[in-house]
Amino acid sequence: MSISIKKATGPSRSFPLLASQTGMWLDEQLHAAAPAHIVSACLKVRGPLHRAVLQVSVDRLATRHENLRVTFNIESGGAKQWVHDEIDTQIVYIDLRGASQTLDSAIYQVLMAPMSLESGPLFRVTLFDLGADENALLFAIHHLVADHQSTDRLLQDFYALYQAEVTGRPDLLAPLA
Repeated sequence: MSISIKKATGPSRSFPLLASQTGMWLDEQLHAAAPAHIVSACLKVRGPLHRAVLQVSVDRLATRHENLRVTFNIESGGAKQWVHDEIDTQIVYIDLRGASQTLDSAIYQVLMAPMSLESGPLFRVTLFDLGADENALLFAIHHLVADHQSTDRLLQDFYALYQAEVTGRPDLLAPLA
């Protein structure tokens, strides 16, 4: 299995790192791609899944939450976070129907794939096809841009966006501050 990720694109603006991000950023420089820095959630999906709608929902989620479009670079001697107008949110599809690889080992392999702080994205979605209207949807987010509590919020928003797209109704999500 190979995972190919496109880099962040579009205009961006920079901000200094938050105090809570500085220590983790320094640790990431010493221990690049440490899986301990990845916050993940895997959802089992039973029943019909609309892949095109799924992609639109992930795109809308990244548009709604700018922390999903952040990369980190050194500028003028210090680390800065860059918020991009857009970032690649292409869902990676992995077919496990009839495969000898287990879902757990496939998830492990995806989570071990390094995330580049400099080029991003620091947010990935992987869809595992398990067969017969059964899928697993894995969200992997670098801890520099989301913690467990904010990941819960992202998943709630994703669900609302997906339901709105499937039903053709407005999402009714309150604007973010």
